Order: sequence, then structure tokens, then C-alpha cells
Amino acid sequence: MSFVSKRTHSLTMKMNTSYGELDTDIEADIPNEREKKTSSCMKDIGWYLKWITFWVLFMLTIFIVVSYFIELIECRKDGPCHYDIQHDHYLKENYNKTKHRRLTVAGVIAANRRRRHKHTCEDYEFGCCHIYTECKYNETAFTDYHTYTFHGLPKHDKEGTNCPRLLELVTGHNYHYPLPDYHNCENSENGCYKVETECDVRIRYMDVEDGLDDDIYLYKKNVNGGLKYTNLVERVGIDRKPSITELMYEYLYKYPSKDFDSAGVLFGFAMLALIAMCSNACHN
Repeated sequence: MSFVSKRTHSLTMKMNTSYGELDTDIEADIPNEREKKTSSCMKDIGWYLKWITFWVLFMLTIFIVVSYFIELIECRKDGPCHYDIQHDHYLKENYNKTKHRRLTVAGVIAANRRRRHKHTCEDYEFGCCHIYTECKYNETAFTDYHTYTFHGLPKHDKEGTNCPRLLELVTGHNYHYPLPDYHNCENSENGCYKVETECDVRIRYMDVEDGLDDDIYLYKKNVNGGLKYTNLVERVGIDRKPSITELMYEYLYKYPSKDFDSAGVLFGFAMLALIAMCSNACHN
């Protein structure tokens, strides 16, 4: 009995020893599944990023090339190229010529080439239009005011009779960009944002009429009569107030739509697709 007991005990120890060694060998030979899955996931994410980057750059290149050739052949009706061409007669180099430049196909292509070197206000006979704000004055004359230059909109004569007034910019903005859902800033708690428009009116009259003795009197009269400011549609404390520069941009580019940003939506869908693909790669 003692011999059998010793033999059994010996076999048990050998079996225990061999199982322990076997477990150690298995842990050493089989890689950690979590690390392997993480490594595979990172490789998939890297591949997706490279693929998306390549296609974004490829489509951007195609878009730039196609846009260039389209505008090389024909300017957009309301685009900047058309805007430059319609004012070509007022360039210093052309102003005193008896005939306007003919807009042939060759002329359009040449005009597109000149767009690489945009005309400045100094290139035009009468310069560019201006917007005036922040008038300061004493008892007899205006002492200072701020001038915004309307780049891209040259004067057609010395007085700038073709130039819009700031009042027109405000009313144009209000008409093209009303508040959604029939909201009205006049009914809001803090009222409407305001833009000083009387200063622009008065300085414009000074330019046209070479100054009047009663300029300050008329300005004060209009200010006291509540005509110094014009309301914007935006609500104070709720909406963002557009700057004078933004109002000028809207007028110059014929009030572009602000309702839908296709580029932003496409970028958002691309990011969501990237996240979905990466998540799928990590869970498979």
C-alpha cells in the first residue's frame, strides 16, 4: 500500500508540473488577442485615412482645373470677372478712348488672364466708391469721419453718382436676409441693431455739392429728428450684427444665399463616413 501511495503521489506531482509548464508555453506562444485586434484596427484606420485623403485631393484638383477652364471660356453672368469687364471703360488707360472695348471671345479670355492681377482703385479714373461712418464735427464743419473703400466698385464720375449709400446696403440686407419664422426685432426684448447712416448721407452730399454752408445744421437737424440710425433686422443679444464690410460684400456679390452650405455638409458627411468605417474596422 505504501508503494502504491508513493507512486500515485509521484505521478500527481509530475502531472501538475507538466500542466503548469504547458500553460506557460501557451501564454508565451499565443499573442495577446487584444493587442492583435488593436494593431489590426490601427492599420485599417491608417488605410482609410490615406484613401480619403487621396480622393479629397483628387476631387479638389479636378474641381480647380474644371473651374479654371470654364471661366477661361466664359465669365459667369454675376461673377467677379463680369464685374471687372463692365467697368473696364473707367480704367485710366481706357477712359478717354472714343469706343468701348469689344467683348469678343478673345477679349473675354484676355480679361480672365488679367484677373490674375486684379485692378486696384488707383487703376480707375475716379477711384472707388466709399462708405462713410462715425462723423465728428464742431460748430462749423465736420472734423473727422471713418471711410470704407468699396474695392471692386469704381466710380463712374467724380461725384460717384453710381455708388450706393450705406442706407441702401442696410435696406438691401434686410430685404434679402429676413429673420426666420417671421421674427421681428422690433418685438424682441432688446430691440434691433442699428447702423449710423446719416453720416454717409451728409458726407456724400458734401462730395456731390462741394460742401454747403449748412451741412452741420442739416446733420444736426436729421440727427435730432431720429434719422441718424437705420435698423437692421437682427435682434440685439440674439442674432449676430453684420459689419459694414459684410454689408458691402453682400451688395458687391449680389446678396449670395446663406441658407445652405453644400461644402460644409459634404465635409460633415465625409467625417461621419470616416468615423463609421473606423468604428466598423475596430469592432470586426
